[in-house]
Amino acid sequence: MIEEAISHYRILSKLGAGGMGEVYLAQDTKLDRKVALKILPADVAANRDRMERFVREAKAAAALNHPNIAHIYEIGEVDGLHFIAMEYIEGDTLREKIHRERTDLRKLLRYLQNVAEGLAKAHAAGIVHRDLKPDNIMITVDGHAKILDFGLAKLIEQHATPTSAEGSSEVATAVMPQHSTPGTVMGTVGYMSPEQAQGKTREIDHRSDIFSFGCILYEAAIGQRAFLGKDALDSLHKTVHGPTPQISGGPAGAPDELQRIVRRCLAKDPEKRYQSMKDVAIELEELQNALKGAAEPVYSSQLALRGVT
Repeated sequence: MIEEAISHYRILSKLGAGGMGEVYLAQDTKLDRKVALKILPADVAANRDRMERFVREAKAAAALNHPNIAHIYEIGEVDGLHFIAMEYIEGDTLREKIHRERTDLRKLLRYLQNVAEGLAKAHAAGIVHRDLKPDNIMITVDGHAKILDFGLAKLIEQHATPTSAEGSSEVATAVMPQHSTPGTVMGTVGYMSPEQAQGKTREIDHRSDIFSFGCILYEAAIGQRAFLGKDALDSLHKTVHGPTPQISGGPAGAPDELQRIVRRCLAKDPEKRYQSMKDVAIELEELQNALKGAAEPVYSSQLALRGVT
């Protein structure tokens, strides 16, 4: 049972829970502002080496001070309870914008350009997100994207999975949240890169984020996941071995450039992806300029077919 207050944070309500811990809306009584207070699972916080690495990276992320990255205010511990106080953002997740609202593709591309710029800033500082997905991208009430949870994936990632003689692990279940102990995910099925899906932890770098970004870009255009399978294992297999999905039957008015950007982001070989998130941001800006001439709003094809409003 959570206390009514943790340090100088007064708990107001519960926002959610998951393998990353419980999240509460709280009032910072010192600075008189609302914060999102994340309580880390005890078994995760108990790993001192992992916590120290996370604290270093979280401090680096906090120092970025970028408008498209949610601020981390404090990392603390009270009576053995480890918490992270973060910027509380009013708005919707990108997932809600894609699937619940009939959002114009041009708006989605603008949000994703925000994300690309935030990632570029983090990557330049040597920080990789490792768990980028629509759920941890918030869209503020005034229409700006903010990336959540920098550093948390590294905090809870598993040790490298033993590999075969060819250097490739086929033990896909080792990295799937539903088949692992709480707090040991390395990414999210459907958005993780092939190197993450195979447990190649030493190969994970900023280009893994670029692959995840490509998955989100595809979903924004089509309205469904890029590597959708009949179950989690099938999705992982498609991520590693399946062909790059095509934006066929996509939104009317979407230029061919959209498919080219997605295809390059989703290259299986990291060397064949974009090597810089800044390059992706620049191309997304050019793509938006190409869409400005569209006479009608451009929606995700799946949402338009379903008549979602």
